[in-house]
Amino acid sequence: MDTDTKTQLEHLLGTTIRHVTPLSGGQIAAVYAVTFDSSSFSTPSSTLSTSHTAVSQAAVSQAVVKVDLEGDLACEGRMLHYLHDKSHLPVPQVYAQDGGLLVLEHLPGNGRLNADAERHMAELLAGLHNVTADAYGFAEDTLIGSLTLPNGWHADWGRFFAAKRLLHFANLAHKRGRLPEKTLTRVQKLAERVPEWLEPNPPGLVHGDIWSGNVLAQDGIITGVIDPAIYYADPEVDLAYIDLFGTFGQAFWRRYQEIRPLADAFWQYRRALYSLFPLLVHVYYFGSGYVAGVEQKLAVLEQRFS
Repeated sequence: MDTDTKTQLEHLLGTTIRHVTPLSGGQIAAVYAVTFDSSSFSTPSSTLSTSHTAVSQAAVSQAVVKVDLEGDLACEGRMLHYLHDKSHLPVPQVYAQDGGLLVLEHLPGNGRLNADAERHMAELLAGLHNVTADAYGFAEDTLIGSLTLPNGWHADWGRFFAAKRLLHFANLAHKRGRLPEKTLTRVQKLAERVPEWLEPNPPGLVHGDIWSGNVLAQDGIITGVIDPAIYYADPEVDLAYIDLFGTFGQAFWRRYQEIRPLADAFWQYRRALYSLFPLLVHVYYFGSGYVAGVEQKLAVLEQRFS
């Protein structure tokens, strides 16, 4: 953290920084654990819709501070605020947001996801998915990493998913030179047919970026879920992401299905379809190593719906 950023942060919080430790971050921000001289800091209160936001008299001596690289930290703050208000997901409280700084609650966690933690995560995620809306999407565009998630409200999930998840991110990956033309064409052909045969679940609130790096655990309890990419979707998009990257084991799946049983269609084709979205995002970010995964999911779907 450079001197100018430290000065901006101290001015924002009205206290002196004692220690800064770099943490692993993502595409949109450099991330730091920051310890302050005093046991509390005080900042002007306002709402998350403004460029300068904070809570007053936060009785803490440590926080996580994100410094903008190329993303929209104000949007991340609004997403966390929304999750805090609408669900029981243990997301960090937003202490302050000002320009390129986002100051968050420092949550404990050693990262060890044992069976108890997996069951707890299943309960939390099922609860999140039970938060419903009258349509799919969201009132504003949100983010996955530094990429915009185009939203708006839509009654037809198949058309929404085809246009704003499959085609949108396939085109981005292709324009970046990372998705071959022939693979893009296959995605386009699939997207044309998705609204015909996709039978989705009703809209539920999703985290949107559930992988092990975004889940904090300690002593068999989920202590934090970070870096959301929220919108209202078929909740199985979260489950397809979890399945794709093996985020949780059987304890999670058994407990989740005790609360929200999964239809056969998830295992037969919807998990392959919904997995295409995060795979296309990964092609955009990380390159051709994920193209084979896209093509494998396309082959499954082409065979079933040819």
